[in-house]
Amino acid sequence: MSWRPPWCGAPSASPCSPAGSVGAEPRSRGPTPARVSLVAALASLLGGLSPLAAPPALVLGSLSLLAFTATPEALAQPAQPQGFTLTPGNRNLVATWNAVTNWGGQNADGYSLRWRVKEPAGSWSSPVQPSTSQTTYTITGLVNGTEYEVELWSRASVGSNRKQSAAVTATGTPKPPDWTNLVVTAASSTSLTTRFGYPEGTTTNDLSNNAYSFTLAITSSTTVANDASSSGSDPSVAWVSKCTSNPDSCTSVTGLDSNTLYRVRVHLLTINFADSSQTDYGYVYAQARTNLAPPAAPTNLTVKAGDVELYPRWTAPSGTLTGYD
Repeated sequence: MSWRPPWCGAPSASPCSPAGSVGAEPRSRGPTPARVSLVAALASLLGGLSPLAAPPALVLGSLSLLAFTATPEALAQPAQPQGFTLTPGNRNLVATWNAVTNWGGQNADGYSLRWRVKEPAGSWSSPVQPSTSQTTYTITGLVNGTEYEVELWSRASVGSNRKQSAAVTATGTPKPPDWTNLVVTAASSTSLTTRFGYPEGTTTNDLSNNAYSFTLAITSSTTVANDASSSGSDPSVAWVSKCTSNPDSCTSVTGLDSNTLYRVRVHLLTINFADSSQTDYGYVYAQARTNLAPPAAPTNLTVKAGDVELYPRWTAPSGTLTGYD
C-alpha cells in the first residue's frame, strides 16, 4: 500500500508533484474529506474561546486555516445610585445619594448629574460628573419657587468599554431661608416695638451688596387676608405700610389706637447687583395689643367744707372708668 498526497489524482506512472512543480500537471484543490475533517476539528477545538472576534484567514502552505482572537469579557452595567434626595436652599438644590459599591464588587468610577425646569419642561443642563468619592453635589444659580427635575446615574469603565446605569430622578424647589423670628410688643398706648432676625444672608452688611425692598405694615382688621393684595390707608380694613426704609430703622410703629390688637407683617425682596436675580423672602407675621391709654384727669374740682367733713366735686372725663383714687 502506498500513500499519496491529497492533491494527487489517480495513480500513474509519473511521479506526483505539487501544483507548479516541474513535470506535473496542476490538480484540483477542491475540498476533500480529509481537508474538511481537519478544518472542522480545528474549528471545534477553538470554538471553546468565547466570545470570538471575526476570524481572519491564516494560510499554512497550501492549507487554509482559521485564526481566532479572544476579546475581553463584556463590561457589566453598574447599579443605579440609591437614596437620591434633593434638599432645597436659597437658589440652589443639594443632591445627595448613596455610593454605588456593588458593580462587580467595585465602586462605580463616577457619576453624572443633569437638571432642568420641570413644568413646562425646559432643556437639560450639560451633565456634570462628580467623582467616585462624591455622594453630594450642590446645583446653584436656580430660581426660587421653581420646581426642577434632576437625573443621576452611575458610570463604569474598563479600558475602552464604558457603561452607565439607568437614571434615577428626583424633583425639588429652591426657596429662600425663613425669617428667624418676628416679635412685636406694646411700647405704649399708641405704639408698638418690633424686632426680627434676618433670613440667612440678609444682614444689613449683606444688604449693602443688593438692592432691596423692605416693608413693615399693620392692620387692626381681623378679617383682612394675610397677603399682599389687601393694602390701603385705613388699618381697620387693610394693610397699611408704616415703614419702608432700612430694616434696622423699622423698629417702632407709632400713631396707633390704644388698647387695640394689631397684626404686623414684614416683607423683604432683594435684587442681586451682579446678575439682577431676585430673592423674595416672603411675609412673616406677628401681633400685639397696644396698652390701655391712661384716662384724662377729672376737671372742675371743688371742695365744700362741712362741720367735720369736706365734700369734693368734679367733672368726670370721657370714656369708661373703673374708679378714682
